[in-house]
Amino acid sequence: MVALTNIVKKTSNGDIVNLQTLIKGIFPEYGTFALDIPYYDSDKHMYIVDQYTSDSGNRRVTYVAVSRQLCVEVTLTMFHSWTLMSAIRVMIPNIESLKVVKTYEWPQTTYFNLLKLCEKIRDLAVEFAADNLHDLTEDEEKQLSEFVDSLIGNLLRDDIDAHLQSGCDEILAAYCKQMKVCKDFVTF
Repeated sequence: MVALTNIVKKTSNGDIVNLQTLIKGIFPEYGTFALDIPYYDSDKHMYIVDQYTSDSGNRRVTYVAVSRQLCVEVTLTMFHSWTLMSAIRVMIPNIESLKVVKTYEWPQTTYFNLLKLCEKIRDLAVEFAADNLHDLTEDEEKQLSEFVDSLIGNLLRDDIDAHLQSGCDEILAAYCKQMKVCKDFVTF
């Protein structure tokens, strides 16, 4: 067995933690608690932040897609071998918190499709902007549409490093703190 050295790390809160303790929290021994941190699911291009399993075995998983200007919470339901889309909440940064600006409930039989998801997020973001910007010319609507397309491109990147390098971890931490999920991630 490899011995973990006693290296210390400073968290974003200024606390000093032992790296050995952090690694054991990520890979816990059976019967001990794992760290509550988000996991980047590269297949879905989002972070898993919460999950619930019902008594019947169905799972409800909450994902979050983040960018510097937009945060989207997506709830998926896993029923047997099917993954169904349940709900979307579109949020925007508001100082150090996130403000919900649009929500959408999928029909109960909508299977997960990343392209459909992107289109619906885009539609909700354009709808939110259009609700707040009145009497746009055709050229201004085109500019708005192009801007929202760039937001969606940044939101659902398949590269976790691009998210971290662009400062999206701050938005993710704000989401986790506000929604009271991934409590250990907030302290890193």
